[in-house]
Amino acid sequence: MEQETTSAADPAPRAPGLRVWIVSLAVVIAYITLVTDDADLGPIPLKLFLVAGAFAAWWAQVGRKRALHEYQLGVPVLLFAIAIPVTWSLVGAVQAIGGDAVGLHGLTWTMQEASRFVYLLLYFPLLDARRLYGRRGIDLWLLPILALCVVTVLLCLSHYLTGTPGDTVGFLFFQGVFQSNTGGYRVFIGNQVLFIAATALLLAELASLGSSRLRIGGLALLIGSTYLSHTRGIWLGMSIVCAGVLLLLLWRQVDAYRRRVLMRVVSGVALLGIVIGVAVLFGALPRPSFLADTSAGLREQQAPKLWNAFEHNPVLGDGLGAVVRPRFVRDPGAPWSYELTYLQLLFQMGVLGLLAVLALPLAAVRRGLREAATGALRAPPLAGAMTILGILVASATNPYLMSSFGMLCVAIGLSLVARAEPVPAG
Repeated sequence: MEQETTSAADPAPRAPGLRVWIVSLAVVIAYITLVTDDADLGPIPLKLFLVAGAFAAWWAQVGRKRALHEYQLGVPVLLFAIAIPVTWSLVGAVQAIGGDAVGLHGLTWTMQEASRFVYLLLYFPLLDARRLYGRRGIDLWLLPILALCVVTVLLCLSHYLTGTPGDTVGFLFFQGVFQSNTGGYRVFIGNQVLFIAATALLLAELASLGSSRLRIGGLALLIGSTYLSHTRGIWLGMSIVCAGVLLLLLWRQVDAYRRRVLMRVVSGVALLGIVIGVAVLFGALPRPSFLADTSAGLREQQAPKLWNAFEHNPVLGDGLGAVVRPRFVRDPGAPWSYELTYLQLLFQMGVLGLLAVLALPLAAVRRGLREAATGALRAPPLAGAMTILGILVASATNPYLMSSFGMLCVAIGLSLVARAEPVPAG
């Protein structure tokens, strides 16, 4: 990808060659993005060891030489990645000791869910990658996402040419859904939610820097691969990104009165969409024809069970890793995970926990949009805000947020929203 100009984006200082930390970061991001059938070392996934190694390498070579205040959003990120999982793991332990009548508890389940928060620590090396390597630091995560697009296309072509993969939930080291349906052969891999981050970046660059063959080609590849996934959640997240960028550009062009009108219209549409969605989930409104399938039906079954469990512990919830009795599960490998992410968090973390989880992402969205709406249009803050907003919306009916790739997506968004003025490497 071409370098951004200093007038439109962050400066791109020349860093002194490749170092261990940046190579380690590239490896862990590529692994999280491209590998879905993770290996385990004992009870711990290999991904966590790779993240720990990359973070340790970054700390030894860069992080320890800098003060925490040099990282915008640094303190909230630490609280999110460490304080939140520790607190609600203890809540789960207290519930288990007291004999919880609503949720089932297991130490392994609690550790599984709590570990997902750790991936947000990648924010720090991702931000330093931008500081020290400029646009090449962004390519560190953009190129693996585009590689996942190529994998998606190749898997689809392979099916039509050879019949492999057939109807299956796993192929090579990819876990997902590979099957024929009315819209054509489907290649769904959960990691594809990262397409949202790549689309947000390329669209923001298109808006701020103009068109180029690489940007147009990258967007075409992302949109085509998103279609092949045949996944409504990812489609919705991508739609939010596209609509958000267009609305931001419109916002910058109109006067104060029209901005107020635009804000009211957007807020009204969003509120109406939420109300209709909740009503459909809880059966108050009939499901439309495009949601009259087994997948949507399973989500409709989850809603009242999660809500009823939440009502028993509405403030602090049942704790991380809790499973609705009597072992109402979606995925035997991660029984604590449900498609309805925010109802899941209400059940497991209560109102306080849900607010704690959403506070940082929503604050970052506000910061990014505010910066993009005033002054010279810069791609990073707009892309970061749209990345986070897209993953939050896509996670409403899909278990994306509480996953390694979902948290990586949020970390990418935060690293784009935060300022990345170059700081001496020391």
